[in-house]
Amino acid sequence: MKAPWETVNLIKKNMDPATTASLAGAFAAGLLTHMSVMVSDIPNHDGLASVYSNQDLLTSGRWFLQFACGISSYYALPWLIGVLSLIYIAVASAFTVKILDIRRPLYAALAGVILAVFPALASDFAYVFTMDGYMLGMLLSVIAVYLVGRGKWGFVLGGVLLSLSVGTYQAYLAVAMILCLYKAIGVLFDKEDKKALRIAKYPCMGAIGLVLYYAVLKVLLAVRHTSLADYQGIGGEGAGTGIITRLTGAYRDFAVFTLKSKIMAAGPAAKTTYFLLTAGALVLLV
Repeated sequence: MKAPWETVNLIKKNMDPATTASLAGAFAAGLLTHMSVMVSDIPNHDGLASVYSNQDLLTSGRWFLQFACGISSYYALPWLIGVLSLIYIAVASAFTVKILDIRRPLYAALAGVILAVFPALASDFAYVFTMDGYMLGMLLSVIAVYLVGRGKWGFVLGGVLLSLSVGTYQAYLAVAMILCLYKAIGVLFDKEDKKALRIAKYPCMGAIGLVLYYAVLKVLLAVRHTSLADYQGIGGEGAGTGIITRLTGAYRDFAVFTLKSKIMAAGPAAKTTYFLLTAGALVLLV
């Protein structure tokens, strides 16, 4: 076990200007954006029943959530949970900057800001009683991807962290998947050897994480003599089936919302902007 000063020196060694900028950008932007929720108590339909809750959502497949939320306490404390959540977000932005190899402090700071003010976070803060657990789940998924490129067996430890992330909230599997895709693309364009082996570690990490998550879930369900609830189809007869239908439906809904809704597609200017952004993204990809 490393001495405290050795840990501090290790942190300082990895605190390059880009990492520092991402941390500061994410935390400062998070405070400015979400302060109004952090200093107030605006409960919603779930919040009224969760003033105190141990977040034991095993029947929803979230077997690690109660431990992630237990760090702050099981009370809905917006200020404490908010600050802790922003710390998780800031650290996640720092690891994301490392993963994407963003070296300029300005771009790293902007990456942190984007992560902290992303609209989905406003929805998460509406469920402040579980916010810190969810943000820890996101952080674990990011660190899991980061560890794949660190050492010969980093993908194994990454798989363990991914299982904890999915056991906190299944949605953050998508975060790990996107970051893995970016890293795989980056490997293809670098000059190092053994590209196939290096890329293969990312799906191996994912497989380890999902197998471990499912194994722990099945054991806990058996020990508790319970089963998955029929929430969002997780425990229903259709769970795990109709994947193609669900995927095509997701893309169809996104296209309809983007192109036809009155919220985002207000007129020709918005559609022109979508076209330019899409064209720009394709050019940058090439």
